[in-house]
Amino acid sequence: MQDPVMKKTFEEWDDMSDDVHIWAKSESHRKALLDEASVIREAQIREQKARLEGKQEGRLEVKVNMVKSLLFYGVDVDSKCKASGLSHQNVEKVKKHLQ
Repeated sequence: MQDPVMKKTFEEWDDMSDDVHIWAKSESHRKALLDEASVIREAQIREQKARLEGKQEGRLEVKVNMVKSLLFYGVDVDSKCKASGLSHQNVEKVKKHLQ
């Protein structure tokens, strides 16, 4: 190897590779980095799931409010179902909840 800096680096690497304590410390550090990355990824997944659930709850709330309004105006059940996308059963649940 021509470059003295690279040669020294490789020699130090070889020396460290032979030292069990340095190797163990390096593996411990590597594991800590992987654990940290795993925690970050898990948090990202939970955040994404929470956002998705929030959107779904929001959509359902809009549909329920629509049914409530239609109930107020005396619209028939079939029309409420078509307008809101909710089933007859869910429309009836909203109706019972209001009574």
